[in-house]
Amino acid sequence: MNTYNTAAAELTILLRSSEGGRLWNQPLTVTSNNETYHLHLQPAGPAVWAPDYFNSFQLASSIKHPLAKKQIVQEGIGGELVGVRTTTPRENFAPLKGISAPVTTTLGFKGQNAILTLRRPAKQPTALVEGKVRPLAADFTAPISYYSPPSNLTLVELMAAAAICSLPRKNGTIFPSALRSGSHPARLCSRPGVKSVHVDRDNQRAAGRSRDTETLSVLGLWLSYRNTHSLFRAPPARGVGQSGQTLS
Repeated sequence: MNTYNTAAAELTILLRSSEGGRLWNQPLTVTSNNETYHLHLQPAGPAVWAPDYFNSFQLASSIKHPLAKKQIVQEGIGGELVGVRTTTPRENFAPLKGISAPVTTTLGFKGQNAILTLRRPAKQPTALVEGKVRPLAADFTAPISYYSPPSNLTLVELMAAAAICSLPRKNGTIFPSALRSGSHPARLCSRPGVKSVHVDRDNQRAAGRSRDTETLSVLGLWLSYRNTHSLFRAPPARGVGQSGQTLS
């Protein structure tokens, strides 16, 4: 099975990258062991990627995992790849390095016809391969680790924090109106280990209900506003769930 998996993965990368991708998604005639096969790609389906969706592929085994505490993999049949999609101009909300996703490639044979299929293991973990339903080999951590963190991660986080402070007040879709009011200044504190932003909607606790809070998963910073402190300057008020030093 290892030989099959490796061959399926390497064939996919070779066809997609050689001659600028000219051979990709084109009917090909391949000769192996005095046998001639007609190779083509499986069209898109409910659990099959469209052949032209990704611009490139990488072996999942070639991607390092510097921040992953646990690697999520599935043993099975097929070549484990990371598909990368990039477009010009860049798609809305797409990362600079493109959109990545797990891909499992399989080769099926029907007489002299060979079919290369780009399967979606996250959507369907099994597939009919060579007349039998089998689990698909997949590495679900590799597409995330493909976005390797910058070497100056701390500096990037601080620059992102500064960008938040420079947001115009009209961005009410992100921050509550009370936070944007000039009469309700904010305080931005660092909180190592917390990867969220907490925005308190109310300054006072109403009787009979808990404080209404909203969590935004951005930048790994903790943002809480109080009507008695000015931005960056006041010492942090100690309370439940509060820690860290004031940035100044």
